[in-house]
Amino acid sequence: MIENPTVNKLLEEIQQNQSSETQNPGGFQYSRGSYVPNREASAPHAAPIARPLPHQPKGRMLTSVVLLSVLGFGGYQLWNSFFRYAAYGIVAAHVVNVAAPRDGTVLYMHVREGDEVRQGQVIVTLHDLDAEHQLERISDQLRVAQANLSAEMARLHWQMQIQEIDNGEASAKYLEAAARLEEEVATQKEVALRLDRVRTLHERSAITHEQFEEVLYDHQGRAEKISRLREALKAWQKGAEAAEMAGKVSMEQIDPMLVRIDSLQGELRRVRESLKQGEVRSPVNGRIAQWHLRAGEFASKSDGLFSVVEEGSAHVELYLPQQSVNRFAVGDVVDLEILPFSKQVSFTVDRIGDDLENPPSQIERYYSPREKLLPVHLSLKPASLEHTGIPIGAQVRLASEWPLN
Repeated sequence: MIENPTVNKLLEEIQQNQSSETQNPGGFQYSRGSYVPNREASAPHAAPIARPLPHQPKGRMLTSVVLLSVLGFGGYQLWNSFFRYAAYGIVAAHVVNVAAPRDGTVLYMHVREGDEVRQGQVIVTLHDLDAEHQLERISDQLRVAQANLSAEMARLHWQMQIQEIDNGEASAKYLEAAARLEEEVATQKEVALRLDRVRTLHERSAITHEQFEEVLYDHQGRAEKISRLREALKAWQKGAEAAEMAGKVSMEQIDPMLVRIDSLQGELRRVRESLKQGEVRSPVNGRIAQWHLRAGEFASKSDGLFSVVEEGSAHVELYLPQQSVNRFAVGDVVDLEILPFSKQVSFTVDRIGDDLENPPSQIERYYSPREKLLPVHLSLKPASLEHTGIPIGAQVRLASEWPLN
């Protein structure tokens, strides 16, 4: 074999490169330092060094398991939400929202959310401070008016007693004057008869002229006295009538006071009626669903106070796709699943809607956007849905196993 230093050096470099590939299967190694040949690798009969295959890290298997679990759970949720159930619905009811009939502060809340109430039962008491002050002011004015009336009535009573005395005296004097007049008239008649006899006797000269004049003057004097008595009687009559009229005028003086009292009493009744409006009552039999205000908060007129779920109005509204509009009939029994309960509950179809509608916001994500659905109304018979503890607005689901087509 010819010894050539150049050829030998080239062979040593090729062997060195082969040895480096064996030690580093990933490729060549580079170094920034000077090249140092591997004398062992350039040996004539050196055997390659056996090295074990690289092991896969344990963390990669755990990551794969977790990833598969997440994908499986996501797939189950997707199937459970969109493919497991054929239709969705909600628990609905007739909810009556009761507003404040007047401005006021919520003073008392006589029931709690969830309590059953009867129609006409007091639920909330509103307090109106202005109305309370107005009631006190009118009450004070009424008491003053009534006191003034009592004082005026006492004064008039005393005055009427005096007037009755005066009227009695006037009447007595009038009657006395009338009696004296009648007496004088009767006496004058006797004197007139006597005068006629005396005149006849005087004409016959049976009596003297002095005797005749005495009887004549007596007749004339009594006639004048009767005339004065008649004038006095008229005066006493006018006095009695004036006293009676004075009593009537005194009674008319209290009429303005009576009108004032009637006006205050009417105003007082109106204020009390207004305050009674602060006692807000339940319009229907049912259950308190929600409070919109709390004790101590101010309620303006027409602000919502509370909501009442009317008794017997709770039902299920199930929304079916258009291809299933002929699936149900009134009286059919349908098994539904109500969240958050897992077991199925049997309902009876009461009514099927006439028009297609958009689904409620709670379940619209289960349907296509702007999809029109058929509402079906179902009830829990013979039990009442209100006594099951199922909240209004809860979701219901119809399993895909139920044949809709």
